[in-house]
Amino acid sequence: MRLVPAAVVVFAAVFPATANAADYCSKRELRARGTTTIMLDPAGHEVRKQFGFYLAGPFQKFVLFFKPDDVLALVEMRAGDNRDFQEVLNAMRGDLPLERDTDLFKYALLNRAWNVDMQYLVASLLDSGKVFVDLGMIHRSGATPPDPNDAYDPISIKRVNWEMRGANGRTYCTDIGLTLLQVTDTIYD
Repeated sequence: MRLVPAAVVVFAAVFPATANAADYCSKRELRARGTTTIMLDPAGHEVRKQFGFYLAGPFQKFVLFFKPDDVLALVEMRAGDNRDFQEVLNAMRGDLPLERDTDLFKYALLNRAWNVDMQYLVASLLDSGKVFVDLGMIHRSGATPPDPNDAYDPISIKRVNWEMRGANGRTYCTDIGLTLLQVTDTIYD
């Protein structure tokens, strides 16, 4: 039993603390000078008329949907000589055209490095507004008519750049303070 607390102390000492994502999506932070509003591509709703890639949020509070072409373009751009990305790119190409909505985490099971890389890929898609944020979580691709909950899906998101002792990064939020994604860009000491 005494080894567990020691392991926790070692872990905390070796890995710097990261920002608490919820702290950066507060009303105060969303109005701060370092916050950027990102308008979502109105064509993003088109992804719901066909199958797309998705990433589910924690506790299934939301789902981020992406057009397959947008995801593939980023993975192709990053693949180059990177064997990890090349392996994922080949798997994605093999899955196209998508026969159902496909979780991006699926490829982390193929290549462990993808899980970290995927977070930055999703951040790039969020930065460019190439995402459909579904807060209703009951959509089906090709479903018509639109769901009444669609009115609550955001047309813009916020990016809050943060810095704290030992790290800096970005947190992506909705206007109502829901954390969509947090990435750590730099860890320093």
